[in-house]
Amino acid sequence: MATPKTYTAKLVGKLPFSSVDVVVDGQTTVLGRAERVISEAEKIAFEKLAAAKGSPIEKGNLNITEIKPAAGAKPTAAKKAKKVPKGPNATDGAVQLAEDEGVDLNEVEASSEDGRITKADVEAYLKSQNDGNNQNDE
Repeated sequence: MATPKTYTAKLVGKLPFSSVDVVVDGQTTVLGRAERVISEAEKIAFEKLAAAKGSPIEKGNLNITEIKPAAGAKPTAAKKAKKVPKGPNATDGAVQLAEDEGVDLNEVEASSEDGRITKADVEAYLKSQNDGNNQNDE
């Protein structure tokens, strides 16, 4: 069985927003200015979005590069079974703040009933991190 291709991707250039998302197999994938790993299906979805008439992004705003395994490297059984991580379900404001502050949204707990991470959730996470650091300083 061939190893599925994976890619690194990010948005580049001048855009009036910091992220764009697509839904692949029921999962929302958010692509922003920070580089992230995406699957072949996600790559195709982002390329279709960039090619669509009236799309908010153009092909030149996507930077997608295939991840090549190191020469002679053989994938282990664990690596074969590993799935490309999907981004959490988050609002645009939460994604922007997380990118600005360097927060991994996978570490933020959603407070909304639908499980979507909000800007307030990211702010609460940052406050808890700062409170924890202040206690360690004492």
